[in-house]
Amino acid sequence: RFYICLLFYSFQSFYSNGQSSVSPQQAVKVKTDSVINLYFSNQYKELAIYNGRLFRGHEYGIKGHGFYFSSDWQKGNVLYEGIWYNDIPMRYDIFKDQLMVNHPNNITIILFGERVQEFHFTGMHFFRFNPGIKNEPSAIIYQLLSDGKIKIYARRSKILEENLENKKVEKKFIDAH
Repeated sequence: RFYICLLFYSFQSFYSNGQSSVSPQQAVKVKTDSVINLYFSNQYKELAIYNGRLFRGHEYGIKGHGFYFSSDWQKGNVLYEGIWYNDIPMRYDIFKDQLMVNHPNNITIILFGERVQEFHFTGMHFFRFNPGIKNEPSAIIYQLLSDGKIKIYARRSKILEENLENKKVEKKFIDAH
């Protein structure tokens, strides 16, 4: 009788420990997310997002900055060549219409513009839009302001203002949006 009770309790314990409360769909998502995270963690510095041109800064002596929102790095998400890269430190240079990322080696990389499809940072959504108009750049970055029945977009830019004061040229970035 003791062995029967012991056998019964051991099967019950085995059965209860072997059950999972995760649905099959959740299990697939968890496995997929784990595989994606493993890939990104192993690739780290070799990811395509870190392939671009080196940013050497704007011209020396210009007052202000040419970036949208702030010259500080902002964490965001980028859709680059069809792949989402999340929590990437980035800055959007609206003077030159270029998205930049901070390489893990602390190097500023200018992403290849045609490969950037969209990006999000500080609660804002930007995307590359090809207007299909003659004599226009092939692709321009716009900010999505409203995504309802009527979509509202904004083009962000800065201009470089030059003034001659006391026989020397003073330059500063001015918002043009």
